[in-house]
Amino acid sequence: GGRQILMQGGMNPDLPLSWYTELLEAIGDRFPQVHIHAFSPPEIIEFVHWFGGPGDDLASRVRWVLQQLQAAGLQSIPGGGGEIFAPAVRRKIGLGKCDADAWLTVMRVAHELGMHTSATMMFGHIEGVADRIHHMDLVRRAQDRSISDFGLSGGGRYVSFISWPFQADNSPLGRVPE
Repeated sequence: GGRQILMQGGMNPDLPLSWYTELLEAIGDRFPQVHIHAFSPPEIIEFVHWFGGPGDDLASRVRWVLQQLQAAGLQSIPGGGGEIFAPAVRRKIGLGKCDADAWLTVMRVAHELGMHTSATMMFGHIEGVADRIHHMDLVRRAQDRSISDFGLSGGGRYVSFISWPFQADNSPLGRVPE
């Protein structure tokens, strides 16, 4: 009875891109009615680092990776890994994740390819109100650009914005003294 599957995390650099495309194809073959919402921007950037793709710029390489995944059945991209875009905060809480420019590039290319995405913001840790506003403003501007370039019935866009409070329990950041 499920209608959508969300897959994120557990990236393995020892698996080839074909492992991920075959996974998407297998899900689509077995459950054609299920929408596949998978691979957040930091994961797409990892794919780019591991598997390359043609072109000298990040957007070209992201496009190549997303086209492979989309052809295999990927339908939309979750906004995980957004955290807070402010560089000073992101350097402290987003270790191992791509920066805001790379995150926004993944979403922009996904929109160009007609995929819808979501956006997230984790708040209540070390950021300030100005950092939250900055984050929301960047997402809003990106949404405005997608709607302007592709219209409401054309390419992709953000279909949800999920803000969630930082939960300190059982996390390394939660063990840092205030």
